Amino acid sequence: MDSLITRYRPTKWADVIGQNEIVKSLKEILEGNTSHAFLFVGNSGVGKTTIARLIAQELGAVHPGDITEYDAGQLTGIDDIRQLVAGLKYKPIGKSQVKCVIINEGHRLTVAAQDALLTALEEPASHTYFFLTTTEGNRIRPAIRTRCTSYELKPVSNNTLFDFLAKIADAEHFQISDEVLDLCVKEANGSPRQALANLTVCSNTVERAEAVTLLRTADGEDRETIELCRMLLRGGDWNQIAPILKGMNEQNPESIRQTVRAYMTKVILESTKEPERVHALNILEVFSQPFNYYDGLSPVVLAVGKLLYS
Repeated sequence: MDSLITRYRPTKWADVIGQNEIVKSLKEILEGNTSHAFLFVGNSGVGKTTIARLIAQELGAVHPGDITEYDAGQLTGIDDIRQLVAGLKYKPIGKSQVKCVIINEGHRLTVAAQDALLTALEEPASHTYFFLTTTEGNRIRPAIRTRCTSYELKPVSNNTLFDFLAKIADAEHFQISDEVLDLCVKEANGSPRQALANLTVCSNTVERAEAVTLLRTADGEDRETIELCRMLLRGGDWNQIAPILKGMNEQNPESIRQTVRAYMTKVILESTKEPERVHALNILEVFSQPFNYYDGLSPVVLAVGKLLYS
């Protein structure tokens, strides 16, 4: 079973919540094909990258390789941008009609890298589309902004998020109270992705006090690690787990290991099902040795690989 964040990521415009005016405007722009560069500004988890993917889909990006995503941290230098732009000059081969490039956290591009992107944004090839997303719009150079169709995504209202989570909880048959759902919403700060992460942590929780403890224990980045723990226990495959790992790329691997270790220890001590205990013991063993911070996410990926393929 895949994660809630993956399963309920919008795949069509009707799935996008809390951004009705932006969706309406984008549909009009796409109908007239009047823009080849888009900039989305907003808090983490409000849907910037998701909307960029939906636009790419509407433009005809349906084949592997039609969409390329970058973290701006990978493209900080001018040579990186030049290489990227050079690879977009030629039309796609075969059935592909477009090339779409999504650059996430665009504010991390250096001034030189942003300058190198200007010409490509101003005179894009007919088959090429650019999308920049950022949480810090003030760090995107004005020259970049003027070459993009720009939108600022607002935090989703609590009422909208509550209805969103309530439908999912019902569909997933979670035993969860309205009081806990309300807490999951308030702790999300307008972010649908964070709301889903909170719901994952509190998926079968009725008492608010217990939910408060769970969310504090799984504060911030740890929530993604707990999502990983639950997916490992459920026997998720690589395609289900890989998106979770990608979202953990900036985390300390040793912190991830410690959270997995603590979670599995609790499962082992409290589970009444022997198969679950045995599986948790296997996971605990793989995550038993310290991870080196300087190795990045590699030791976490290796540990997961051992569990899936050994």
